Amino acid sequence: MSEKECEEDPLYQLLKKIEIEEVHTFLTAAKVNIEQLKYMNADDIKEAVPPLGLRIGFRQKLFRWKESEGGDEDRIAPLPSFVKPDVKAPLKFILNKSLHSLLNESRKGMKILEHEETHLCLPQVLRDELISIIIEEAMLEHITISVPDFQALLEEICFVLPSQINVKIDIDFDLMYPGKGFHLLSKWQEFRQKIMCYYEDNIINEHCKAQLLLVKNCTNIDAQDFIIATLLNAVLPSSARFKNEDGKFTRKATILDAQESFVLRLVTINDLDIQLDRVINMYYSSGLKLHPIIIVVGPFDCEINELFLYFDGNLISGPNVHI
Repeated sequence: MSEKECEEDPLYQLLKKIEIEEVHTFLTAAKVNIEQLKYMNADDIKEAVPPLGLRIGFRQKLFRWKESEGGDEDRIAPLPSFVKPDVKAPLKFILNKSLHSLLNESRKGMKILEHEETHLCLPQVLRDELISIIIEEAMLEHITISVPDFQALLEEICFVLPSQINVKIDIDFDLMYPGKGFHLLSKWQEFRQKIMCYYEDNIINEHCKAQLLLVKNCTNIDAQDFIIATLLNAVLPSSARFKNEDGKFTRKATILDAQESFVLRLVTINDLDIQLDRVINMYYSSGLKLHPIIIVVGPFDCEINELFLYFDGNLISGPNVHI
């Protein structure tokens, strides 16, 4: 399709509007038109858009577009989905009753609970409804919600509706870095090409050289991305040090240590608790809070089957990346 034809294509215009026109070539090759777009599910997207980074960005933006259009937003669940929410139960109820009880008192509230249970997500219209229910209850019962109460109320929302933990992360990130949430995904392909050339000239560690060779011979794109990301530690060496039994900083972190604290590879997800305890004992002996850790699951570096993010006590699952 020529550049002029692209500009005139309604599908291209829509993709440009939601800032993901890079997938136009893939969708056109898959014979997808603008009318079919709203019916695409996760499996359709995976088949039509092979590159993982591009696929994640497209899936998320398509979901948000469907929400804004009031369409069948449930056909595509937002990413990532929660597989192990570990939010603590609230110590007190800001509304003098549990949020779960409040939602069960009305049809609108029950619809929110049912949607959460069935789809593990809430579209914007139901999030707005949730806020309306809370505000109405506070006004009817003459409850003053102070600034410190907002945090407790937010924690209760995440406890009752675990999918909103992810929304909270997105909101916090967007407040800190407005409009930059998709930069890593949108610029990844260009970065890959440039960093591989840099690795060729600057990696001197023998183990990392072997990993670099794996990238060239590996056919799994997701495994390639995993190795490329961890190899950053080979050219950006860590300055961290570990404590000995006396509490003194002695041993400097190696490249392998830095790689493991950045991305933890497990043979099976069942090893998570044991391996996390080991990582915490090794890297966080000074009492620092565990930062977000990317977790990949697979028997070898060049064979990755699953992707997770461990963040603030929650195991957040990305799309199944098995190819």
